[in-house]
Amino acid sequence: MRGPRPFTSADPDPDPAAALPRVARPDAHRPRRPFATSAAPFATPEDASAWADLELTNIAALVRRHAGDPRGDRAVLVSALARLLLPQARGRGRITEAELLERAASRPGH
Repeated sequence: MRGPRPFTSADPDPDPAAALPRVARPDAHRPRRPFATSAAPFATPEDASAWADLELTNIAALVRRHAGDPRGDRAVLVSALARLLLPQARGRGRITEAELLERAASRPGH
């Protein structure tokens, strides 16, 4: 894989400002595609809730592992996931998981 093409005097547009987007984001010319997913949406809210109940322990482990990401990339995503699943944990009486999700939700990327 090649890196961004450097600015040269032979550039068709010798203005350095015009070359900046190409150098800063070499993939800018590629069309953006939505994330592909193999999971079908849940048929009912009850199905989604049942899935969340089954997976809450795994999600809590994921939150414990990545909420303190020093780079912040994962911490921001974990914080968003925690905010989305916090009502589920509270509503099902999963106090330990709810407290963990609440802490993660309150510190996005610290």
